[in-house]
Amino acid sequence: MHPLLRAAQRAATQAAQKAVEVAGPALKDALDADRLLQRTTAGLIELAAQRYALEAPTPWTLGEPLKLTLVGYAGTRNTGADVRVEEMIRQFRHLFGDDHLDLSIFTMDPELTRGYFRTVKQVQFPDVFPKFLFDHVRTQHGVITCEGSMFKSKFANALSTLMVGALGLASAENKLAIGYGGEAGKMDPPLQDLVRRYCGDAFIIARNEASVEVLGALGVSATSGTDTAWTFDPAPPEVGEKLDGMVRHRSSPFAPSTRFGGPCVPIWANASLTWRPALTLKSTTNRSTSTMAAPR
Repeated sequence: MHPLLRAAQRAATQAAQKAVEVAGPALKDALDADRLLQRTTAGLIELAAQRYALEAPTPWTLGEPLKLTLVGYAGTRNTGADVRVEEMIRQFRHLFGDDHLDLSIFTMDPELTRGYFRTVKQVQFPDVFPKFLFDHVRTQHGVITCEGSMFKSKFANALSTLMVGALGLASAENKLAIGYGGEAGKMDPPLQDLVRRYCGDAFIIARNEASVEVLGALGVSATSGTDTAWTFDPAPPEVGEKLDGMVRHRSSPFAPSTRFGGPCVPIWANASLTWRPALTLKSTTNRSTSTMAAPR
């Protein structure tokens, strides 16, 4: 090869390598699934705000049942997530009465929440949720995010994006936007930015003081409460012990699942097996530690 051509080829190769070094991180960021989900969610929140300015939905009127959707991690047989929501529902029904509530809850798999959450409509939501969330929140008077890992990257950025999306869409349309019993921890910078931009108008009841501080640093005001699971009233211990024995002898329909690698038992039974420390604590502490807890 002619020396000039060889020099030109070498210069072109170096230029291409430099371009990859410069554009590579930006390209990787643009194609990252979490970032795509966050950008789509942010765009729909902005669109909801514009839609509200041009055509506000019919507001809630006195005497009309309050339409609220609980947004969490239901439908995965996560005992903590389901216990937390069961107790929230009990509190809301006690405070408002069934005639004044029209509750819905998102579930990832209705088969795994069948029989749970009495009086509450279960709504299955898709894996790619932004447009679904955009349409659903429009029909409600407010949302309550209820996942313990509400604002954390450690568990899943996508789940926290769902929480922010629900709160941000409700806030954009001047609706109730409440985060209840959640936690805020270490977040990736893009998720931090999403929380900072779209959760400022939400009412957050965190489950510990550390979460209040994390949110405060992002300009999001929060008050300290606790995880509502502490006031959940489980079945008597003998019920759990009986089911535990059935599972161990594989004579129960709730025998260990190959999908989850362990027994998947009903919430009322699972709680009686795993929440005994809560019973001891509950007998020696004030039930009002859960900000919205109501007497039974």
